[in-house]
Order: sequence, then C-alpha cells, then structure tokens
Amino acid sequence: MVLSGCVYISTFIASPGVVCQVGGTCQLIFGPDDGKSDAYRPLEVLLKQAGIKAELSQDIAVPLWTKYLFVSPMAGVTLLMGQCFGDVMADAKGWVMAEVERLARAKGINLPPDSVERGIATVERFPPATKSSMQLNFERGRRTELELFIGFAVRAGRSLGVPMPLHEELYAALIGRRA
Repeated sequence: MVLSGCVYISTFIASPGVVCQVGGTCQLIFGPDDGKSDAYRPLEVLLKQAGIKAELSQDIAVPLWTKYLFVSPMAGVTLLMGQCFGDVMADAKGWVMAEVERLARAKGINLPPDSVERGIATVERFPPATKSSMQLNFERGRRTELELFIGFAVRAGRSLGVPMPLHEELYAALIGRRA
C-alpha cells in the first residue's frame, strides 16, 4: 500500500550528501486515499516516537490540496519573476491561490472557507528569502516540477471547465524555460 502525503519543510541540496534546511514546520501529513486510516495508526505512533511531527489524516485530499494551493502558485511566480517568497508576497497576495481553490472545489475537495488566507499565512511563515524548489532546480539546471505544479492545474482546469487564466499565463511563460 502506498499512502499519500505531504511534508512542510524547505530544504535544498547544497552539495552531494549535504541537505540544508531553511524553513518550514517539519511536519508530515499522510493517509490513505480511501479514508480508512485506522490501520495506519501504528505508523503514526512509530513516526512520532522517532521524533517526527507526523499526523495521520482521515481525508488526505484536504491537506494535499491545502499545500498545493500555495505551492503551485509560489513555484510558478517565484520562477517567472526570479524573486524569493518575501518579494513575491509583497506584490501579490493570493491572486493565483484563488484559482487553485476553485479547482479543488470543482474536484469535490472540502477545503476550509479561509483556505486562501491560510495559504498566504503559510507562505508568510517562511523566511522572506526562501525560494521555491522549482526555482532552485531551474537555477541549478535541474529538472523542474513545472508539469506537476502548473501544468497539472492547467490541464485539470480545462477538463473540469474551471477557468485558470493566471496558471495558463504562467505555464505559457515558463514552458520554454524548462531545464
């Protein structure tokens, strides 16, 4: 069985074998897609005993989409603008996150009503100089998560009839920049 999950941590590979943590709560949220999580309670206990801030979710789609709501826009905008989180957030608070929220709702994901505000607050907890992993990968000439973060939103929006004009614009601008 493969469980879905997300991690809240900002790290980068400084050199072979050297990982630097620069922010985040170091939290792991995981769970089965079918919602039948009781069988995985021992895994949650094991992770917590190992000192990992782990949480087993009954509805893993909500934390996954909650994270996607801020990760996708921040990845695209920081790469496009060549700016860190602090600079991007000074200019545009939540303007691309609202598209992801509409997309999640169209997919039937029960996000909290204040999910965009929560997404903004999450980004603001990172050090202002934080760069997205996609931006760092691009700067280092590595493969990026363009299709996962931006391309997915564009394709899902089209298939569900959810307008995603800001994601479409980001995707068009970034597609030629792929490493």
